[in-house]
Amino acid sequence: MNAIQQDEGLYGPNDPGHLALRHHVHVATKTTKPSRERGTAVVEAALITPLVIAVLLGIFEAGWLMKANLSVEQAVSYSARVGTIAGSDVGADVAILDEIEIRLIDGRANVERVVIFKATSADTNPPPSCLTGTHSGSSIDNCTVYRPADFDKSAASLTCRWCPADRQGNELLGVWIRYEYPSLTGIYRGSTITSKTILSIEYSAGI
Repeated sequence: MNAIQQDEGLYGPNDPGHLALRHHVHVATKTTKPSRERGTAVVEAALITPLVIAVLLGIFEAGWLMKANLSVEQAVSYSARVGTIAGSDVGADVAILDEIEIRLIDGRANVERVVIFKATSADTNPPPSCLTGTHSGSSIDNCTVYRPADFDKSAASLTCRWCPADRQGNELLGVWIRYEYPSLTGIYRGSTITSKTILSIEYSAGI
């Protein structure tokens, strides 16, 4: 038996006290349902919001990774072209490093190493001596390793193992980059991007 049914024994159906009680119960019933719905919405939002944020961050991270990968590919392509035009010019390697820094989305900041090497075919990889270790390359393997600190050096200050003066027209010049991509959002551990381009050196030396 609810409050209204109990009240009917005390008041007549048209008694002011009975009408007031009926109105109070009606209002309480109307206000309870919206409050419960608002509580449910808050809980749902608390569960869904982190998932939505994670998806958005993932999309942003993937887009930036793709952009970084594209910039590395462009950097090796354009810098190799610069190197083949420079030929045996003393400033050839400086020009290559400058072009790489221009093309990368964050300059030299995340470059681990740049290898300039003499290739024997279009699919040649840099010699192992230039892909590992901390040395600056090998004159026997015809390759030179440059680090981010070398980007600021002049041609006279660079330590090369396959130097511009050793290069001849129609030889194949390769440029290889190892780039360490850092996660921008923290939800991804980062990635190593490598890319290379091999082109034929022009006959004429110098830019």
